[in-house]
Amino acid sequence: GSADIEAAFDPESSPASGRAWRLEVSGLLGGHSASMIGSGRANAILLAARFLHGLGNVRVRSISAGSAPNVIPASCEAVFLCDGDPRQALASFSDDVRMRYGDSDPGITMEMSESDGDGTAWTCEATSRILDAILSCPDGPLERDAYGVRTSSNIGIARTVNGRLRVVCKPRSSDLEELNGLIGRIVGTLSSAGAKTACSEVFPPWREREDSIW
Repeated sequence: GSADIEAAFDPESSPASGRAWRLEVSGLLGGHSASMIGSGRANAILLAARFLHGLGNVRVRSISAGSAPNVIPASCEAVFLCDGDPRQALASFSDDVRMRYGDSDPGITMEMSESDGDGTAWTCEATSRILDAILSCPDGPLERDAYGVRTSSNIGIARTVNGRLRVVCKPRSSDLEELNGLIGRIVGTLSSAGAKTACSEVFPPWREREDSIW
């Protein structure tokens, strides 16, 4: 069974000037969030969020990642401002990422370039709150059974339009009680960070019969 959870953030923004940066995460293998969620592949949204969260006084201007809730994001682009020059921090972070995901995502790359610094950006507080929520959302394989991954979730889309951020998650489970509990956890995490959330119709799970020969 599964559902789609949409979260809409309207973060506080203010004018921002100075040097801005463009982070590009690419080269991940991605894949379908039902068949590949247990493969250990990285989620580009989470990699970008984890890096940004570790910077000082970071302010996000835009995030663009994901094409569908049921696809593990293979790339992510974020434009942001922060204290100092983040390129050395990215080099260290990239080394850690390649060590962790070298087998599952051998082509992964994380690159940084300068971007236009004028315009508006989310406040530091809003940026921290939203990144915390994204990183706190359940993602990946969560429970397994004899058939494989029983319960999982995928943060499939994170995209800004006119300063507002849309995040879409797809929880799955072959156990209806676990699925409903997971939906509640995701909605609670995103709502507590200020998002307006909506959940699609829940498609109930089905289980193979124990005496099935197929």
